[in-house]
Amino acid sequence: MSQERSSRETRKVFQTPIDRFTVEFLRKVCENDNKNILVSPIGITVLYTIILEGARGKTAEQLMQVFHLKPQFENVEDVRIELEKVIKRLNQKDEGLILKMTNKVVMSEKFQLKPSFQKIVEENYSASIDQEDISKADVVTKKLNEWVSQETNNLIPQLFDEPLKPDDILVLINVLHFKGFWQVPFTEAKTSDGIFNNLDGTKSTVKMMCSSKPKYPSSNREDENLRIIKLPYIGTIAMFIIMPTGVDGLRELMLNLTAEKIENYLSNNWLAHFPSVRIPKFRLENTHDLRVILPSIGLNLPFSNSAEFTGISDDPLEISESIQRTFINVDEKGSEAVAAATTRMRIGCMRRMQMDSFVLDRPFMFFLRDRETRVNLFVGVVKKLPDEKSE
Repeated sequence: MSQERSSRETRKVFQTPIDRFTVEFLRKVCENDNKNILVSPIGITVLYTIILEGARGKTAEQLMQVFHLKPQFENVEDVRIELEKVIKRLNQKDEGLILKMTNKVVMSEKFQLKPSFQKIVEENYSASIDQEDISKADVVTKKLNEWVSQETNNLIPQLFDEPLKPDDILVLINVLHFKGFWQVPFTEAKTSDGIFNNLDGTKSTVKMMCSSKPKYPSSNREDENLRIIKLPYIGTIAMFIIMPTGVDGLRELMLNLTAEKIENYLSNNWLAHFPSVRIPKFRLENTHDLRVILPSIGLNLPFSNSAEFTGISDDPLEISESIQRTFINVDEKGSEAVAAATTRMRIGCMRRMQMDSFVLDRPFMFFLRDRETRVNLFVGVVKKLPDEKSE
């Protein structure tokens, strides 16, 4: 086996842990909620792996467990080695593709990181580390919001709604920016009005993109009432769309979803190509309060005064706030998606088959996935689209 292939295979070790975390996160967020969802699983994973670097005892064990890093990895050192490869992969330049992950640590000028933690964060996570006068909260918060806005191409102009608090002595930020162009772009002249059947029973008039070039690998899972299509971007990223066809299909899909099923749905065993495809243009944006969501799936110690972060500092630390903001726009040319997450810490080859047309006219789930590492950059659940009737 060549060294290049070996490296590629090792980077797939995050596929199952991230898929398992994705399922648990989506299932919790989807509970009794008819809102659309967009999350960046790899963004949250990287942010909390940086936190894991400074965690000890039961806090570290809980982080390993909730992010499903065991039994895949023995310890944080093993996680670090492989995650560093993924981060480098996400920052590698491909023609026709923007894909960039950045990490930032900001700490109070009165606070000092342990040298070992600072070295790991700078060298293995490519993070910049700044010291600021947190007492000038308005100035520092504005500066951080401007940095996030710049890193996300102004798509997330404000990560922090309120100024930092006096006891926020350490702020960690992860930003992921993706912009890709379809390998087979849709023709704008063919975009026309279409009907989208929302989860709540209403109907919306949407702008449907249309392509009659049968170059989209597809799969028709009649036994599960699912239709799956892959829309590749230039490079190694692809959007995978899973559309349930049953009356209560989306709820059933979410209820029965597992990491193993995600792998099965998004595998390369594509047997069909739809002769024509109609997909709505759409935009999604979300804010996830990770301080609420993560404890609901088992991660509570980092947010309590029982947290052990002695690998960061000898001062008693706990996570006071943690959010992720996401945005995606999908149109005829391609897609642009961004995610910004933060934590604030304080003291304390097969035969092709022809199928009928693929029309995305009902609630669906999608993955933006790096086909090399099989890491989920973004995952969305679309339950309702706004009405966009032509004037």
